[in-house]
Parts: sequence; C-alpha cells; structure tokens
Amino acid sequence: MAGKTAVEDSNTSAKENNAFRRGPDPNRVRDNQRRSRAQRKAFVESLQRKVEEYERRGVEATVQMQQAARAVSAENARLRMLLAQRGVSENEVKAFLESFDDGEHGQQQQQPGSASRTPPPSSCCRATAETDNGNGCLQRPTTSSSLSAGPIPMPVSPSETSMDRLSVLADASTRGQMSSSAESVSTTTMPTSMPTSLSPPPSSASPSPLEMSCNAAARIIADMHGHGDDQLARTSLGCGSNRQDCVVKNVVVFSALDQRQLTGSPTASTPPAAPAILSPALFQRLKWLPTSSLLAFRGISGLTHTPYLSLASTTEISIRFGGDETKQNKRAVWASSVDDDKYFQSPRIRFIHPQFTPTMATDSQPYPRPDFERSALRWLSLNGPWDFLFDDTDVGLSQLWQHTGLPQDCPASSSVGFQGSSEGQTITQKIAAGTQELLKDNIFSPSEDARTNKKRQIIVPFVFQSPASGINDRGVHEVLWYERTIADPRGPDEIKKGHRLLVRFGAVDYEAKVWVNGRYVGGHRGGHVPFELDITDELDPSASANAATGSHRLTLRVYDSAYDLTQPRGKQYWAAQPESIFYTPSGGIWQNVWLEVVPPVRIADSSRGTVIRSNDIGSGLLHNTIGVVGRRAGRKCAIEVEAAFAGVVVSKSSPAEFSKETDFVTLDLDLRLSEEQRKQLPADVLSSTPLGNDDFWRDGVALWSPEHPSLYDLAIRLIDPTSGDVLDEVKTTTGMRSIDWSNPDGVWRLNGKPYFQALCLDQGYWPDTFMTPPTADSLKEDIQLAKRMGLNGCRKHQKVEDPAFYYWADKLGYLVWAEMANSYQFSSEYVERFDQEWIESVKLAINRPSVVTWTPVNESWGYPSLKDDVDQRNHIRSLYYATKTLDPTRSINDNCGWEHVLTDLSTFHDYADGPELEKTCASLDAILGLKAGRDLFVAPVAGDPGTAHRPGAPIMCTEFGGVNIVPASQDTRDWGYTTASDPEDLLERIDKLVKGVVAGGHCCAFVYTQLTDIEQETNGLYNFNRVEKLDAKRVKILIDEALEIFYNRVRGA
Repeated sequence: MAGKTAVEDSNTSAKENNAFRRGPDPNRVRDNQRRSRAQRKAFVESLQRKVEEYERRGVEATVQMQQAARAVSAENARLRMLLAQRGVSENEVKAFLESFDDGEHGQQQQQPGSASRTPPPSSCCRATAETDNGNGCLQRPTTSSSLSAGPIPMPVSPSETSMDRLSVLADASTRGQMSSSAESVSTTTMPTSMPTSLSPPPSSASPSPLEMSCNAAARIIADMHGHGDDQLARTSLGCGSNRQDCVVKNVVVFSALDQRQLTGSPTASTPPAAPAILSPALFQRLKWLPTSSLLAFRGISGLTHTPYLSLASTTEISIRFGGDETKQNKRAVWASSVDDDKYFQSPRIRFIHPQFTPTMATDSQPYPRPDFERSALRWLSLNGPWDFLFDDTDVGLSQLWQHTGLPQDCPASSSVGFQGSSEGQTITQKIAAGTQELLKDNIFSPSEDARTNKKRQIIVPFVFQSPASGINDRGVHEVLWYERTIADPRGPDEIKKGHRLLVRFGAVDYEAKVWVNGRYVGGHRGGHVPFELDITDELDPSASANAATGSHRLTLRVYDSAYDLTQPRGKQYWAAQPESIFYTPSGGIWQNVWLEVVPPVRIADSSRGTVIRSNDIGSGLLHNTIGVVGRRAGRKCAIEVEAAFAGVVVSKSSPAEFSKETDFVTLDLDLRLSEEQRKQLPADVLSSTPLGNDDFWRDGVALWSPEHPSLYDLAIRLIDPTSGDVLDEVKTTTGMRSIDWSNPDGVWRLNGKPYFQALCLDQGYWPDTFMTPPTADSLKEDIQLAKRMGLNGCRKHQKVEDPAFYYWADKLGYLVWAEMANSYQFSSEYVERFDQEWIESVKLAINRPSVVTWTPVNESWGYPSLKDDVDQRNHIRSLYYATKTLDPTRSINDNCGWEHVLTDLSTFHDYADGPELEKTCASLDAILGLKAGRDLFVAPVAGDPGTAHRPGAPIMCTEFGGVNIVPASQDTRDWGYTTASDPEDLLERIDKLVKGVVAGGHCCAFVYTQLTDIEQETNGLYNFNRVEKLDAKRVKILIDEALEIFYNRVRGA
C-alpha cells in the first residue's frame, strides 16, 4: 500500500507495545529450541561421521605407506643380492649411494630462515628441544620420579592425552611389517621404576604421528633382534650414547627391523633371542587408553595376583597387583614395584593393537589349512578389522544394506525376546544336576539406554561377545552384519588362464549369507564347519565399489539365534550369565577368513570328496579316492600321487584318468619302503625308529602312533594327459595306522596291539577369545600341554575344531575323538540341521590319522526321550549308519555316557570320587548299571528291540574326575564335581581316580575331565590361562603307572 492512516498507525503501534509487554510467543520459542537442538544434533553427528571417515582414510594411507615401504625394502635387499652375485661389493654399493647423499639421505637442506642445527648424516633423529647430545641429535628434556604409592590419574579421553609413540609403531608393525611369526611383534622390557606422570614429557616440538621416541624404538629393536642391548640399538639409529630421549622416524625403525629380517640371522656380535613362551590367553584390555591397546604377557607363570596395567609414559608401564578393580576409580591405577620376581619369571610386555592380535598379524599368519596346501599357493587373509553392525530389528534386508552398504546406525531392540523360563530352564536343570546351584532370574534384561546400534569395527575372527573382538558385548544380538572392501589379488596372467577367486570361511555361527558388490554369491547354514564361495564372476570392473582402486565390497549377514534349542550350539548358553557346564556364547565369524586364488579345474579337498584311507598296514597300500572341482564336461584329466618318507621318495602312481561320467578316481599306492630306500633314510630317523622294532615298522611300512608319529608326505597332482601339464598340485600328509575294536577280549587295538587311550576332555575355550584360538600356535600348545602330563589324546568335546588342530595332532602324535556340537530339543528341523552339519564335520577330518573315533551325540542332548521314543532312537541309528558308510575304518561312539542305541564302544560317565569310582570300575554289573538315573543301553519298548552291551566290546570311562581346588573366596561361582583342599590333595585324588579306572580290569580307555578350566568350571589340570596347577612331571608319572597296570594285565603279567 502507498501509506497508512493515522488511526491504523496508532492501532498497529498499540498492538506492538502490547506484544512487547507480553513477551515472545512460547510456542514459537519451543519450536525454535527444538529446531536448534535438532540442528545441533545433526551437526555433531556430521562431525562424528567426518572424524570417523578421516580416521579410516588415515589408517588406509598408513597401510599403503607401510606396504610401499616394505616393498621398497625387500626390493633393495634383492638388488643388493643381485649386485653381490655380479661381483659388486657392499662397500662399493655404500660408496655409490653416499655419492648421491643430499637433503633426503644426508644433511638436511637449509631453508631460508630455518634453524642451523640439523642432524649429521649418521643421525636419524629429529630434535624436540634445544639440547645437543654431542652426536648431532637434539634432545628433549624429560622428567621422572620413582613410583608413587598413590593413585595415578588416567587420561579421561583421547583429546586429553597424546598418543603413545610405541602404540603408533605397534599399530603399523602389526599390519604385517614386523615378522613372519606371531611371536615377532615388538616387545619391551618391564622397567624397574616409572614416572608418576601419565603425560608425555614436555617438549618444544611435538613429534608427528610418523615419528616416535628413540628410547622406545631402541628397546623394540633390541628385543626384536634378540640381544636386549638398548644402547646398541640407539647407536644403530644414530642417537648416540646420551640416554636423553629424541625422536626417530618410523620408516627408519622399520628399516632397522627389516635389516635383521632380510639377513635371516643375527650378527656375530648379537646372540640369538632366547625362545619365549607365550601364554596366549593372558590378555588384558586397557579400556581407558585412547588406542584400546591389548597387552599380551609373555613368560608369566605362578601369577598369584590379578595384574592391572596402564601406560605411565611413552615407553613405560605402571602395574598394580591384587585388589578389586570394580571398587577402584577406573580412571586411575595403583602403581607398585615390579621387582617382585615371584610374579613374573620374564617380565616382558608386548604392545599389540587390537586390530591385529597375534593370530591376526596378516603377513605372519600361517595358511589356515596346512593339512591341504597347494604348491602354487596364492592367498590373502581377511582377518582384522571389518565394519560391523547389530541389526536387532532385522531391517537390513528390507532396507537393502547389501546393496547400499551398512548405515552409520540402526534401531536397537528394546525387547529381549524369549526368556527361557520354561523349556530352556527345565533342560538346564536336568543337565546341570549335580554341578552347582543355578542362578535365579538368569535372563537377559533390556538395555535402558541403547536406542540405536552404531556401526563400528570388529576384529575378525573374534566373536562380538569376546574382548579380543574390540566389542565385548554380552547382550542378545541375533542378526549381525559384516562388511569390508577387498581387491582382486589375481595377476593378469592368472586372469587370462581363468583362475578363480574363492572367499573361504573357517566357521560362521550360525546362518550366513554373502554378497559382493551387492550381488548374492551364496551362503551356508551350520556354525561349526568351513565353507567357501566362488566370487570370481562378481569382480568385473563395472561392479567395483571403487573404480579408481579396483576394490570390491564384501558383505556378510549372519543369523544366530540366542534361544533356538534345536540349533546345534554345544556349550554355548542361552541364559544371561554362564553357569554350571555352560559358557558364554559365540555368534558370527569365529574362525579364519581368507581369499584364495585357485586353478579353474582343481583337486578337491576332503569336504568335496577326496578320501585317503591309511589303515591297511598289512598290505602297505594307501587307498585313495581323489575328487576334482571345476572340470568341464568331457574334459580329460588325470591324477598322479607321489609319496615320500623323511625325504626319500617311496612310490609314485601312474596317472589315473577320470571317466567321462565321474569327478573322482580311485587308486592305490604302495607305501612299503624297499631295503634300498630304507638305507637312504636319515640317521636320526633310524635311531628314533629302529627298523627291527615292530612298534615303528611293519614289513617296510612306517607306522603312526602317539609315541612315534611317522608321517608320509603326499603330493597329489592333477595332470592334462594330452600335454602332460600339471594343472594343480596339493601337498598333504598321512600316517599308516590301523584301529581294531572288534576282538572279543574287550581291548581296543592300535596297529594290531592293545593300546590304552589316556585322554582328556578338551573343549577348546580361551579367556579373551572364547572358541577362537588366540594365536596360530595355541592349538599346538594345548596338545603339548596334554602330552606333557602323560596324556596321549583327547576327546574334543562339543566342538568341531579348527583344521589346524588335526594337523598338529597328526604331527605331534595325539589321538582325537571327533565330536559335534549338540542341540537340546528334538524335532524334524533339528534332524535336518544336525544331519547336514555332522556329515560335513566327518568329511572335514576324515583324512587325519590322529582321528580314531566319531562321537555324534553326548549324554542324550537333543534326545530327551530315548527311554521310550522310537523316532529319537532311529535318528541315532541313522547317524551311526551314515557315519559308517562314510568311514568304516573308525569306531563310533553313538551317544557318549549313557542310553546307547547302536554303538561300537560301551562308554560311561561317572564323576564319583576315587574309592567309589574304583568300586564301580571293578564290577561289570556296576559299570552297566544306571548312570545319572539313565540306563546305559536303551531297553526294549513297543516298536523297538532296544540294545545291550556286546560281550567283548571295549569298555571306556569317557568322563570322570572334574576335581577342582577349593576356591580362595567363598563368593566365587567356581566349581568342580568334587573338591580338593590344595594341589597336593588334588594330585592324590587324580592318582586314585585314574588307577581306580584302570585297575578294575574292564576299561581300556579313560577321558579325564578336563584339560583346562573354563570360566566358572574350574576343574582343569591347567587353569584357564594354561598355567599348570600341578607339576606336569608328577602327573605324568602317575598316569604312566596307571597305564602300566593295563599293559601288565593284557600281557598276563
């Protein structure tokens, strides 16, 4: 309008004045506040996403830098070797390089206005203060004092403290830089005194993330090189003799480490490192540190107090023993002297970034399938960090996460679902009877504050419930998503030849589906056995997740029910807290994951049809059925097998061609060594296994046994019969041994001779990794621990173990009873699930000579009505016949403990104390009597004839013992079936138990419960951390004495 009248102006002014007096509109204020809060929240979330993205990019850049540095270092070493072969001396090379020294390799180029002080060519260090050490390095002033008896304040957040330089090196080094074995991760010696301040010493120039303390670097190099001389290492870095600290570039440290690795041995002045015994289960998570570092303790024994540790400075550790952490300020740590050698025999600590625990050091991790390894092996571990998200409301599939990638967050479920109040609780009470009083209201409670699940990183192959995973969440999460990028490792020549790329999973619990670049490539149901998927066809460049880098997105969705009792779960509990004989569950990926390049047509492993039967020691023939994968219809292929023993070629088959209709061939190989071949054997072989001793040899056949595990090396070759080209070659081993349980004298025989199986119950759990071995050597170490106590094998209980376990059992000489994880409810769905996974588990281990018995079911778990249910009985019979069809060479223990339906062995469980057990084992009627209120063999019922002990069948006590030592505290939930007062009492009880079983004259095997403690079940020979409770030598003596009772009896002495 052009203008207003005076009245209008007056009215408007009055309204404005009234509005001013009334104040702002409350509704508008609330709306503004809501908008402001929403904008602020969105801004914070945006900043968080940016920080996460920058951190991810930084990690990727660091990895790429280290890979490039390693490649350059290795290339330089090879070039020097080539020059040496051409007659160029090391001095000539050095002089040539020095002639080109400039600001990059020698003295720094001076910029206008820059400081004049720079390190000389011999120095690798950057100054952090204005003090010269006389060797060209400028030093940083440090402050320290003796340990304080009071609390040391801990950093509250990453922003309030500087990153420790040692963890920077550990982070980079564990990404593959540091060595070819898990033991080669950097170590640092425990100091005898430590500063009280947790902050790094002040400096005038803060070191960059690509640098670290010279003292820390020197200590790492000294330990890695084995000489332990920090000063020698400082000198090699050009840091001089002054003990003040300076800063060194990480690449220089890596170069120093590589010099030792490339030469392969220490110098003459450097003594070799003493062998370090890693107790892999002793991990402590420092949750208050910005890097969430893990500490792995080496050489600890006799630990009587709980250690709590934290970083005290850039290079030192503060440590407290004893006390209850939950009652202390978690942002503080009580420092104590570390001079107490009674706590540590070798007080050394390794820093390990959580993304790469010892098992996960990609460059040093051994190939996951040493039992079946290609000669032209090309593989890449996918262990380590993956993106991870809980999908509690199961919206991922409907929202197409497999196509779009995992979101930053998703809703968390406030519902905890089934509480196990009826059926599950009844099953627990029935199975756990006689163990310990069950917890009341042991059910999952909904989280009050978890409204969203955030995407985070998980460390594969550790389950999210475990500390080693980096997540350590014990709540109910049934749907899990994993994601990471991968690159096609095949070279141009391999692609041209049609080589395929497989992604291989050791085990994923329970049902997995896999996509590459959003395209479904397959899945697997079953939480305890391996599977592989061919992803080659999804790797075309147009489908790449990142065209610039050629990376591809690998996505995995896992469903693992927390409550479904028809799902095979073994000892994984369905209640909130582990109790009795049940343990913390494991969900998702829990064994190795890797990529493997394979030929387009290739030799099949045992899971796909290759069977090697090594039981025919009479004829000396190895009976082989070799399968093939990827063969085109009608393509001609042939198999050739070659066997060697101790480096001596024994025999080689003629090529056996595949028929047009089948993808397998059968052929026999004579493994008897001729007299001439025996003369070629190394002297150490002949001295340890004399040719005239029929315990070691039978008509020229080398025999396998726990005492002398002689193995033949096999090379299986796939050949093109037209060209003679080798299309594929696999290396494996076998051991010739026979098993016999059918003689009517009640004796189990190995290689035709009576043999007493002194086994332990081995459940394969570790404190911080649960069912996953914490290191590549953990499985081997458990076997060694058992053999050290005189045991010659194990019943692997309620778990299908990693294939590396069977490999080491073969090599070390260790009998194995293979078993499946059972369910707890019977149904048609259970039958389908169990049949599939049981057959897969048998195929997995069928070629390992160490495996001598199959045990599909334990104590009627999953079969609650065998007393009168014909369907349940028939299913156990079907398992027996299916197993016998696959493998007629091994004994079958159908239902270990009681209620046998169809079995080769009469096994029973009895946890009575020594005198009562001895009385039972001396009477056949008592052995065949009721066990835990159940018949040992099922009785006849309408429609079923039942069964009974076969006279002369081997009788074995396959669970007994389970003795713990009385806990120090009355508040603990630790328990055993019976309790000893102290270690001496425990030893006496074990002596009475094992001799009571053997001296009765009926048993030819026992299975002692158990090898190690597991969580609340503390009845192991070793504690959960694999520290012996008893002197292993003394235990071995009493077990040897018990076995002598058996052998005297069968010899008629």
